[in-house]
Amino acid sequence: PPEVARALRDAGAFRGNLLSNPQRIPDAFPGLSWAGSIHYRTKAADMEYIAAELVNGPVIAEVAFYPQKSPQESQHFVLIVSVDLEADTAMIADPWDGELKELTTSRYALQGWKASRIITGLRLVRLA
Repeated sequence: PPEVARALRDAGAFRGNLLSNPQRIPDAFPGLSWAGSIHYRTKAADMEYIAAELVNGPVIAEVAFYPQKSPQESQHFVLIVSVDLEADTAMIADPWDGELKELTTSRYALQGWKASRIITGLRLVRLA
């Protein structure tokens, strides 16, 4: 993650600590393409859409690093590697600690939150 963050920063993808210019991801990593973002900050994440996107590989999801704050105040990104639609949860790879974990029991969830509440956005980065 530090090397990736450095390459993204050098490409101008960050504004401060926020990934504000994700369209510059291919500048840092030419093997990737930018397909846009989806925000779920005011509505539940579409878990069926996320499950469908997983056929292209892991999905980059925005969560609030501090769930008591808004994602704009504590933006963090994780990789969704699988979803359980029935349980409304997801397995994630977290660059913060390098671990594979259940999203609903992670630091990004408050008591009783489901994945569709925790996920506040998607960044659609695909292999070029």
